Amino acid sequence: MKHSWSVKPKRSLVAGLATSPYIRKRRAVPLAEKFWLRVRKSNGCWVWGGSKNHFGYGSFHVRRGYSVYAHRAAWEMARGPIPIGMCVLHRCDNPACVRLSHLWVGTQIENVHDMQRKGRAANGGLKGEMHPAAKMTEDDVRKVRGMRGLGFGLKDIARQFSISIAQVHDIARGKSWAHIK
Repeated sequence: MKHSWSVKPKRSLVAGLATSPYIRKRRAVPLAEKFWLRVRKSNGCWVWGGSKNHFGYGSFHVRRGYSVYAHRAAWEMARGPIPIGMCVLHRCDNPACVRLSHLWVGTQIENVHDMQRKGRAANGGLKGEMHPAAKMTEDDVRKVRGMRGLGFGLKDIARQFSISIAQVHDIARGKSWAHIK
């Protein structure tokens, strides 16, 4: 009797060799070897090539249902446990970097100060068109405010600029893009 949860061996595309999850279980790959296979080394940053979160930080799956940040895993494998309450920080500001010479251990306060000093804080970071997630230009923002001032509806403006109604509302009120007059 076949169950829906049973795992069927897959056929390999390389030389017709059968691969199976059961074969992989016989030879356990050491965690460090598994980790470093996913790193692209260069003269600068060593970039994590595995999965990443929406902020760009590498995610290393240690065991089923449990993953850690790749830069923290790199630090722990090379230098031992990270003290409780401490963060592993990047000198290079590349969240996907796992090169040990680019990492250092510090407190959350040091992390915030480092971020502010480098101009990455929300209040001192990239604004407007310079922000990588920006969907609007400064001219678009002025047009939105002008159209709203002329009585155009939120929904019509949102549709024209392919943004949400809430975003139109925030732009018109000056809550977002506040630096544009």
